[in-house]
Amino acid sequence: MTSDSISSESQIDTTPPAAGAQSAAERGLEELPRGLTRAQAGVLQALVAGSSITDAARDTGVSRMTIYRWQKSDPRFSALLNAWRRQTLDSARDQLVALSETAVGAVQSAVASGDGRLGLQVLRLLGTQRGARGGSDNPAEVLRRLEQQRTAHRIKMSETSLFAGSPESRAALARLAEEESESHNG
Repeated sequence: MTSDSISSESQIDTTPPAAGAQSAAERGLEELPRGLTRAQAGVLQALVAGSSITDAARDTGVSRMTIYRWQKSDPRFSALLNAWRRQTLDSARDQLVALSETAVGAVQSAVASGDGRLGLQVLRLLGTQRGARGGSDNPAEVLRRLEQQRTAHRIKMSETSLFAGSPESRAALARLAEEESESHNG
């Protein structure tokens, strides 16, 4: 890619049209973005206006495979499309953040008025159905789990051929076997 910066702000009109106004694809580019062909600019405008790749291909006379190839291998086309997508997502996130206080108020109001399904959904989102976190408070259960972990570790180590042949590994496996027999006998 050259040192020219790729800016989508002045090259692609991303503002939604007013009611009855022409869309960006209908108006056409005010100016051809630097480094793009007219076909690429037309496809980009169609995508920015909300067309699917299939529709953009049909409307501009370019094959879908060509559009996919541009997305993967043409840095200018891809960068302009990525810049528009990032700008659109940032704008959507900003709008959602602005609505969050209103949304929380609406949920509070609905739950307070008896909307049980919404209340249950909020509880699910908070993870209250997973139960208490942490291990068992029963010593026998804790011991059983520790033995399972030791056994699983021993099996894993014995199946690892590089580890299983060394003197250190044989000593570690012998210690594990002793601990297991002590826990069963003790």
